[in-house]
Amino acid sequence: ITVSHAALDAMRSRDERPSGPVAVIHNGVLAPDIGKLLDRQHTRRSIGAGPNDLMILCLARLEPEKNITGLCEAMLHVCKQIPNARFFVAGEGSQERLIREQINLLGLTGTFELLGFRNDTSDLLHAADVVVSPSLVESFGLVLIEAMAMSRPVIAVDSGGPSEIVVNGKTGFLCSSPDPVAIAAALIELLKNPELRSKMGSEGRRRFEAEFTTQRMAEATAEFYRCVLKNQKCR
Repeated sequence: ITVSHAALDAMRSRDERPSGPVAVIHNGVLAPDIGKLLDRQHTRRSIGAGPNDLMILCLARLEPEKNITGLCEAMLHVCKQIPNARFFVAGEGSQERLIREQINLLGLTGTFELLGFRNDTSDLLHAADVVVSPSLVESFGLVLIEAMAMSRPVIAVDSGGPSEIVVNGKTGFLCSSPDPVAIAAALIELLKNPELRSKMGSEGRRRFEAEFTTQRMAEATAEFYRCVLKNQKCR
């Protein structure tokens, strides 16, 4: 079982496809219980975001393939048009020092914040206005469906798995390349238009409920095993 067609294609390119049946079954996540999450403003205050700030969130390891350095460059373009935009990255990794140096070099101190490892990612997603995943390579993109489950619009790079999750122009924006200017343009369009954010967030939630729940994943997995046990052709 692979989590995406992109992952299956990568296996085939490495000549790693198993000899037996193979199924693509997208990951699923539990629907969040909004009533159990912290108040949005409480979470925003706790990380230094003001009530009038527009909060952009990225949940990612600080590693080269996650392209956080590209986000720094994108944020430089965003801030020129939207001075109350604030960017937060939750995660840790080998590039932390490099990214902090880039933040200082670009004059983004106080605007682009590294939060380190967090165990309250659901609260952060609930507090965010936009969620972005700029990864250069991504077999799936779990954070995208977590954001959609929270009715948040998403921005991602067409780097494999995200193209099977994000419906470009409907649940968010899928950038054709990791070019910081392209990512910035998508961010600016969303941040300037609260109605578009709300509409895309609602569409994302509907897509989550139809395609990315744990129930759907479990049912598809069970069906695949039944198919294998009966020695039938599997989809």
